Amino acid sequence: MKKIVIFLGALSIVSSVYAKEVMPVAEVVSTPMLRVDSIGQYIEIDNESSDAEKEDGDIGHTMFAQKVALSYGDDWTFELMARKGWDTDTSDGFGNTSSRIDLDLWRNYENYSLGFRWRQETNSEDPDSDRYYLRGKYHYGCFSGWADFAYQADEESADNLYLEAVPLKYSYNKFGIGYYVEGRDTIGSTSLGEEESWSKHQVRLYAPVYSNNKLDLNLEYRYQFYEDKDLTNKDWDDENNAHIVVLSADYKVNDNLSLTSYYEYDFNKYEETDDNYYGEFLVGWNYQF
Repeated sequence: MKKIVIFLGALSIVSSVYAKEVMPVAEVVSTPMLRVDSIGQYIEIDNESSDAEKEDGDIGHTMFAQKVALSYGDDWTFELMARKGWDTDTSDGFGNTSSRIDLDLWRNYENYSLGFRWRQETNSEDPDSDRYYLRGKYHYGCFSGWADFAYQADEESADNLYLEAVPLKYSYNKFGIGYYVEGRDTIGSTSLGEEESWSKHQVRLYAPVYSNNKLDLNLEYRYQFYEDKDLTNKDWDDENNAHIVVLSADYKVNDNLSLTSYYEYDFNKYEETDDNYYGEFLVGWNYQF
């Protein structure tokens, strides 16, 4: 009896090994899934020195935003950002409000990406608007660039076409130089003195300041060497040759959580009107899953 049990046990082992060798095993193909990659929040404060802009409050326009990034497989990425803003003053408190929603979609390839953005914006002082972007970015070795081309539909004024791009940037060991262009062109008729088109051009320099395994500090200098504006039946000769400095910091708390911040200072030097400045401060966090 004992010999029979041993024989049956050995036979079962041999049978299972034989079955693994001769029977094909079905290959399991993973199906792409929509997953959440990161979430984050930030606070941004924009402040201008000119008297005309002080209606935003002596602190400035303060905005609070939340964002979430998702991906589908290895090729598709999405991002949703929702932001609310208030004019903020130390004496009068909160004033006019604004809101913005951005919905981004990207199709990523090996060296370039193509995307689309829908932006919906409201402001208690200005008409509501919707922007529809076609977007692109690329990187080949030390060369890179990006471009956003948009159609803006306004509720109470003429629609316009909008362009913002760094078509070419050269980088070497975290140092870089790039060319920036931004412009707008009104579609349809305009009244006397209203803007028909506008553009500005900058050269941008990038440099690292400090870096370790936790903290990265970077500096950016932007020189606006040309600005142009066409008004309806009216001359314009008030070019702004701005000098802009941006200091940014990124701190890695752990493998998932990071903190980010930057401060931008614009010194606007006009040909006709008084010079002024613009300040922009942002602080936020991001959690990567």
